[in-house]
Amino acid sequence: SWSSLPKKAQLAILTLSRLSEPLTQTSLQSYMFYQLKSFHPPSGPPPTDRTVAQQAGILAAAFTGAQMLTAVLWGRLADSERFGRKKVILVGLLGSAIGSLGFGFSSSFAMAVFWRAVGGMLNGNMGVMRTMISEIVREKKFQSRAFLLLPMTFNIGVIVGPLLGGLLADPVGSYPGLFVENYTGWMGRWPYALPNVVNAGFLGCSALGVVFGLEETLEGLRGKKDWGLKISGWVLRRLFRRGKRGPGYTALSMEEGVGEEDIELSGGTSAAADEHKPTRGPAARRKKLPFRRIWTPNVLFTLLAHGLLAMH
Repeated sequence: SWSSLPKKAQLAILTLSRLSEPLTQTSLQSYMFYQLKSFHPPSGPPPTDRTVAQQAGILAAAFTGAQMLTAVLWGRLADSERFGRKKVILVGLLGSAIGSLGFGFSSSFAMAVFWRAVGGMLNGNMGVMRTMISEIVREKKFQSRAFLLLPMTFNIGVIVGPLLGGLLADPVGSYPGLFVENYTGWMGRWPYALPNVVNAGFLGCSALGVVFGLEETLEGLRGKKDWGLKISGWVLRRLFRRGKRGPGYTALSMEEGVGEEDIELSGGTSAAADEHKPTRGPAARRKKLPFRRIWTPNVLFTLLAHGLLAMH
């Protein structure tokens, strides 16, 4: 059942991180036409509907095009032990927040395209999130439900995003009773900034959840010191007064717990202990396959099917 899914807290953080992204991408659909109409000199006429239609297509392509060019790079960084999955997701969330704020406060079409491209260039989270779910939920019987979480969350964001954008766009014109007459604040100067500020707030909250709650799943970085998790653990212990009542139990590594006197663990000889000691250096690292090895027929057909579906 759904309640049987393991590591629900980790899945919840990934789900919330995934929810904040479609909110940002789809909320602008409800006001993009009017925002593009506003991009003109004070003394000049607004762009024609045909021009706005072309500009809307360029704006949509700027984000996905930049994302396509950098997605493989973010995937490689997520596989490296110097970066890892968690940092890539964090950069993606913060990059989307920066791109959203820049787009909301844009005063020209060129600025809007630039910030949309920045948001796409810094966001490679989709593939990394799927990879993390496969590493968090290792049992096959749970994976079918766990992998459904991301598309379900995306569809919720697609529904809520345009509603949120339509309600918050141009607040001075939509809700004149809430503002003084001749209001000249930032909501009047940038009437389409408020939805993006709210979306950036959602992305920032998701980033905080990743910093203080998400565990690294990359094989070479598991168990490494994570200051975000340490701080959140200390705060939770303070809030709920769960101080340590004793030394507790800690797993010993083979080199710490096995010696010549450890008869039961070493089998009576120190040679056995030496045999089980973890090797260090380049030989102990997992061998990485070359990038060309991913292009199998199954992968190519899957990419083709997914591309055709996205194009429709």
